[in-house]
Amino acid sequence: MKSVETICIVDDDALYTLLLKKKIEKLDLCHKIISYAEGESAIEHIKASLDAGEALPEIILLDINMPIMNGWEFMEVFMQLMPRIKTKVTIYISSSSIAAEDRMKAQENIAIENYLTKPIETETLLKIARLT
Repeated sequence: MKSVETICIVDDDALYTLLLKKKIEKLDLCHKIISYAEGESAIEHIKASLDAGEALPEIILLDINMPIMNGWEFMEVFMQLMPRIKTKVTIYISSSSIAAEDRMKAQENIAIENYLTKPIETETLLKIARLT
């Protein structure tokens, strides 16, 4: 399948990240998977890629509750970087939070494609890869 070059997982749950990587690999959805345990490292990677003229991940699966820089803080910085981003980067909130305010906040953000509840189902991953 491999319609996507790079998927980025930003999540502090190491076991969840490992299992999600294995699922993505088994489904053969992309060529490369990168992951970060918190938003600040992911933002630094995006900034460095922009500065170097390198490709950004096409898909970012972003957790909300993380140390150092949570998902909402990540989105604030990402929104500031958007004028520099010339390619499509599709962001999905991937969270175990069932809080209605988190879902509403995700829906109100123009840079967020959708809110996904963990664990992400196989069918959902396939759909995401097809839409990109």
